[in-house]
Amino acid sequence: MNILKKLLLVIILLTVIPMFFLGHFTYNGINEIKYSSEANIIQMNDLAVEDSITALNEMGITCIKEQAEHVASRIESYLIENPDMNLDDLREDAHFQDMAIQSVGETGYTLVGDYDNLVVLFHKYPEYVDYDIRDFQEVNPSLWEIASKVEGGRISQGFHELKDPDGSIREKYAYMYPVDVRTADDVGLFVASTTYLDEFNKPAEMTARKLNEKSEQTIAYIESARINIQNTMLSAMFLFTIISLTVAILLSNAISTPIKKLKDSAKQVGKGRLDKQIKADSNDEIGDLARSFDNMRVELKDRSDLLNSLLKTFRGKFGNLATILVRKDVQELIKQNPRIKKIVPKLASNAIVDTVGDEKNGKKRSKRKKR
Repeated sequence: MNILKKLLLVIILLTVIPMFFLGHFTYNGINEIKYSSEANIIQMNDLAVEDSITALNEMGITCIKEQAEHVASRIESYLIENPDMNLDDLREDAHFQDMAIQSVGETGYTLVGDYDNLVVLFHKYPEYVDYDIRDFQEVNPSLWEIASKVEGGRISQGFHELKDPDGSIREKYAYMYPVDVRTADDVGLFVASTTYLDEFNKPAEMTARKLNEKSEQTIAYIESARINIQNTMLSAMFLFTIISLTVAILLSNAISTPIKKLKDSAKQVGKGRLDKQIKADSNDEIGDLARSFDNMRVELKDRSDLLNSLLKTFRGKFGNLATILVRKDVQELIKQNPRIKKIVPKLASNAIVDTVGDEKNGKKRSKRKKR
């Protein structure tokens, strides 16, 4: 594996992979924040709507109670002012009927009954006048449970269910309050006030719709922000990866190029080409290595020049004897170390070749003279 690949691998291990894991954990964290925020928003909406409904129900119950007590108080005052009026007189009195039957909420109303005999005396709908409340035991047990407690002039209240014409069952709240003054014919009266509680919850339903709309907008905004952050992170990771790889390639080239040049120069020196200078282009460790290598080249060249000079001088003085001696010495060295066979001709090739050439030429001239 060359330096470029090693540097790329190191940079990927030190930068790209940690960046990938960082992005992975950040992405999971953003998703967790998103899901947690959505859950919290929905939970907050539900709690807000639930609290609103509870508050409105309490307000509705208070309104139902106050209406029953208010009507009972007016009837009590009316009976005190008219002590001689009996039940038949009251039924003939339009003013009393208007006073006894009041609206509660949107569809609710008050009614007046006899708490001794549990009979409805005054009702919004004429078909329920003189209705025996005991019949609720079978028709509407939940309402009977409330109405039965008013017997004897006691306060009674509670929730009961009523089936609408469309078949749906809705919850109503009933409050029954006795009148302290009896009629002239000794009839004990009570006022019942009842209506659907969901009539008071309509503002909460409207608030719930608005909260849901705002929640959806907020969740959509969070999702959009999450996608933007995710895209930004992916772009940053991609850009960071490109920059890291670019830096790795540039750094590798900055290191490998001088080394490659030094390698090529070493090959030239190995071939005996000692004249070409090895240039050091940097002041770092590679530059120091190049300068040291060039100093070695210069020393080798000096020694090669010195060897060549000595061989030529030696050949000039001793002639063929020098050639024989040198060749024998060289052959002996080659036997001892075969690698010298590659080194010696490169260091002093010219001198040895010249010497051997002269020797061969001398032998040829001698043979010609003999002939």
